[in-house]
Amino acid sequence: ARAQAQRLVAELPEGDAQERAVALVRSLDRLSNTATKLLQLSRVESGIGLEREPVDLRQLATLVLDEFRHHADATHRLTVQLPAQPVVVQGDMDALGIAIRNLIENALKHAPQGQVQVRVEAPGRVIVSDDGPGVASKVLATLSEPYSRGSTRTEGTGLGLSIVARIAQQQHASLLLESPPPDVAHGFRATLNIADAPPP
Repeated sequence: ARAQAQRLVAELPEGDAQERAVALVRSLDRLSNTATKLLQLSRVESGIGLEREPVDLRQLATLVLDEFRHHADATHRLTVQLPAQPVVVQGDMDALGIAIRNLIENALKHAPQGQVQVRVEAPGRVIVSDDGPGVASKVLATLSEPYSRGSTRTEGTGLGLSIVARIAQQQHASLLLESPPPDVAHGFRATLNIADAPPP
């Protein structure tokens, strides 16, 4: 359906009909995103993340970031800092991959014109920060709840950070949200600390 709508946009002359086709593409994208988040939430609630195996966060972050290389807008806005050596933690690779992906998606969405930095640190932290406007402190406290959205002006499901929080809980990890981070005037920073997890 999306491919057909995109073809309509390309074929129609500029005007009301083309604008309606563009709106249809956006609606289909929102529907697809919502379905993806609901599927992720369902997988998390059904027990994903119960596996405990060695996971190299440096390698996992690289794999997740490769998914964003296909998006022209994301490519020039993402900066990455990876350590020279592997950062190995005990956890579930699929669950941690979903968490990292959602953190990056959230940052790109809420800092639409800004830069997003992804950093992996030993002994087991993934830090995603952006230089967007950030959120108010009273909103910050609710962002890990389902359907909570930091900005009503930004399209989204309100599920991304709640999924990350649930995965962190399952992995015996921690999720710290800061806005603004202590060292800057504005922005948003999410720190997923898998090193907090006890040994298997």
